[in-house]
Amino acid sequence: MEFIATLPGWAVNAIAIGAIGAVAGAIGGVLMHAGHKWGRWLPIVAIALAVTFSREIGLVDWVQRQAITPTSVSNIIKSENPQLYGFLETTFPNDYQQLTAKLADAVKGGASYSAVRSQAATAMTQLRQKYAPMVALASDEDHSEIIELSIAFHRAILTEDPYMCSRVAMSGAMPLIESSGFETAKSMIEPQAIQLFQAAANAMTSPVQRRPATDADWAALGDAMFNRGMTDAQFAAMQSSDINSPDFCPSLLIFMRTLNDVNHEGIKAVRAEFVRDISAS
Repeated sequence: MEFIATLPGWAVNAIAIGAIGAVAGAIGGVLMHAGHKWGRWLPIVAIALAVTFSREIGLVDWVQRQAITPTSVSNIIKSENPQLYGFLETTFPNDYQQLTAKLADAVKGGASYSAVRSQAATAMTQLRQKYAPMVALASDEDHSEIIELSIAFHRAILTEDPYMCSRVAMSGAMPLIESSGFETAKSMIEPQAIQLFQAAANAMTSPVQRRPATDADWAALGDAMFNRGMTDAQFAAMQSSDINSPDFCPSLLIFMRTLNDVNHEGIKAVRAEFVRDISAS
């Protein structure tokens, strides 16, 4: 406890949200204390961020039958993720048009299936990065909902397979997507993506200004996690990114639960920066 209380800063410094498609990653964190670099710890948020064609919807045959246009590409991606891409089309129409135009050009140029997926993932990453600053300015309610969806997602995986939960937390959603079962967790991917973009859209009309998180705020979060029952073993698993430890995912769930349940302005500031960095990955 005393060690946590003296931490000068916890910084989320490298993030790539787990994705369907060619991009997969996780939150990276570096904990610094007295000049010592701590290990990376990687929770949270697998997002359906790409034009995935993940269920092999017959893209090649479809291309052979129809001329590819931005409109036809739009029809394909909305058949796969109707709520997400329908939301983007309505809320960010210019960005959506650019996305479908890029993908149409890629297909016309003879890009392979994997190349189209990769370009789509890159385009969506750029879109999230564009609006990440607005996510940071979203309301406490929006931030809380982002975290709640992530908690439910990881908890659903943990219930079925603790090791799969660790893999998803560490490297993104692809291990989950490529595995049989886990249908409940898979169904939670698209709503998480939508919530991130919804938070950005809300902040564009009603931004909330907050002070930056301080080292003391991160230290308060560490204390709060231990007060909420985090064990030394769980902290060690988080610190070392030991995905083979049964304590790894539970420690990350405590982290996220603490972000939402402790009514502390400093922890809210940490949460705002945290969801911003999630969005920017």
